[in-house]
Order: sequence, then structure tokens, then C-alpha cells
Amino acid sequence: MDHKLKKVIAFDMDKTLSQSKTKLKKDMAEALLRLMGSYKVAVVSGASLPQFERQLLDSLSLSNEHFGQLILLPTNGASMYIRNKELESVYSMELSKEEFDSIFEAFEKMFLEIGFEPITEPFGEILEKRGSQVTFSAFGSSAPLELKETWDQDKAKRHKMIDSLKKYLPDFEIRTGGSTSIDVTRVGIDKSYGIRKMLEHFDLSIDDVLFLGDDMLPHGNDYPVKMMGVETIHVSGPDHTLKEILSLI
Repeated sequence: MDHKLKKVIAFDMDKTLSQSKTKLKKDMAEALLRLMGSYKVAVVSGASLPQFERQLLDSLSLSNEHFGQLILLPTNGASMYIRNKELESVYSMELSKEEFDSIFEAFEKMFLEIGFEPITEPFGEILEKRGSQVTFSAFGSSAPLELKETWDQDKAKRHKMIDSLKKYLPDFEIRTGGSTSIDVTRVGIDKSYGIRKMLEHFDLSIDDVLFLGDDMLPHGNDYPVKMMGVETIHVSGPDHTLKEILSLI
């Protein structure tokens, strides 16, 4: 299908629109604004809403013509917001205290089982509550990019962690996130859930969406979107994404 016939262009954020937890570059921000002249733009990521605001919204100068064109799906689609004059919440699937407690307990069991010792002085939280999700970050949620990129490039460490966690959390989705992270949401809540909720809200079909992401392999948090039948482009990083956007404009 011709990509230019799509109605929504959807993106992962980290390592797709920008490097992990870094703001959009100027050329990417300008390209996204131009893209919104012809398509709705959706961003679905394991990031929390505050991280979306710092990493994405602060870099975009949205005007009246762009209101309603930008759709945010934080925490892997466990919540959805539409950017009009203000951010408008469509839904949010918050975890309960009991769910948070069971997830934290499972991580402690997994650490012991595989012999992982969290660093004593992390850069922020190693286990972070994100409302509708818990995110593990090996060096902490605010670790510098150059440190994160050297830790688990083939994801073997995190796949071992996930295999262990699944024994303790059978009722949750567990997938790799950015460079060093693992995201945990309720079972059935992943990026495909967010895309489906978006399609339902706007009365669109799967064929109306093109999705770009860097993490399309099994265990990856972009993989569920591919499996639901959405047309996808597996990008190698923000530079590749920018070229794909420019081809659509």
C-alpha cells in the first residue's frame, strides 16, 4: 500500500524519534510539524507522560493548525492523550498499590535468581512507578546515554531477566524498553492495545496506520504493533526515521 494513503503515522520515541530520553533535534521537530499538515501523528512509548512533555512536547511549537493532530500514548499505550489547546486525557489504566507491590517483589526475586546486583548509587530510580506501568532501568531512570548504550546492546541480559520475571508475574506484560529498561504493564496492555484504542477513538482501521519503531523483534515493545497487522518500518535510529518522514511530506 502507498504510505501516502495512510491517515496516521505512528512512532516509537526512544531510538526512533530521538536518542534515549533526549529532546527531539530541531530538524526532527520541524519534520513532525510538517507531517501534521497531512496526517495525524501518534507517539507510543514506554515513557511516562512527564517524560513525553520534556522529550517531545517541549520541542514542538504547536499552533492552532496542529491541535488535534498529535496523539500521545504513554506507558506503552496504557494511557492516551490528545494535544489540543491543553492535553486532553482519553483514558488511563492506573495500576493498584497491590499490583505495584507484586511487581516490585517479583523484581527482587528475579535479582536474586539471576545474581543481578543493582548499582549502589543509581542515576535516579532503578524501579520507577509510572502510574500504569513499572519500568526497570539498569543504571537508574536518568542515567547518561553513553553509559546506557554499552550495557546490553544485544538485549541478552534483559531477555534473561524477562524469562525469570514471567514466572512471578504471569498476569503482566513484560517487554524490553529503551537501552537498559524493562517495562511491565497489565496483561494485554502493550503498544498494540494503545494503537487499537486510538483506532477505535478516531473510527479508523489498521490499514490507516503506518508505524515506525526500532524494537520490532520478539520481547521488544514495538513487536506487538507488528503482530497486530499494522504496516511497519523497522528503523535503525532517528536519522533513518527522519529520512522516512521526509519521504512522506
